Amino acid sequence: MDALRAILALGMLGLLFAVTGLAQWLVLRHHIKRSGWWAPATFGGWTIGLVIIVLLLGLITALTPAWVDNLIRVFVLPLSLGPILGAVLGFFQWLVLRRQVPNGRRWVRASTVGVGIGFLPAAVLTVLNNWGLSILGNLSLLTLSLFGILYGWITGRAMLRLLK
Repeated sequence: MDALRAILALGMLGLLFAVTGLAQWLVLRHHIKRSGWWAPATFGGWTIGLVIIVLLLGLITALTPAWVDNLIRVFVLPLSLGPILGAVLGFFQWLVLRRQVPNGRRWVRASTVGVGIGFLPAAVLTVLNNWGLSILGNLSLLTLSLFGILYGWITGRAMLRLLK
């Protein structure tokens, strides 16, 4: 059962990567040259960022007692690992923007903030679920949806500013 959950989670993340890259590319294709590199940069940033997060979580888990580990997962993941993932993602995407968009480096900051804030609902819903307070059904779909809305809103506004 754990293997099935892991496969489903990876599938949902893969879908998130694909939808994110496609939605952003649909906007960028009219504004920047070589926009075809956006989707691979997005996939690479998500993938490497997630590998970094998994390694950091493994390190945290290995070095802390269980009771501390639960507190760290609840607070560290959304407050620091989310922005780390956003910074890695933003850096990879900046590689596409850097010579074509003035102040393109600001995209890294927007991505960092977008992913960091996007992780917050997931943290809150996970805590509620762990405390037995969840009546929301499928948390994965809900948290991915909330993440997508927040991340899309924050980064979409930032990209519109950069493209002016």
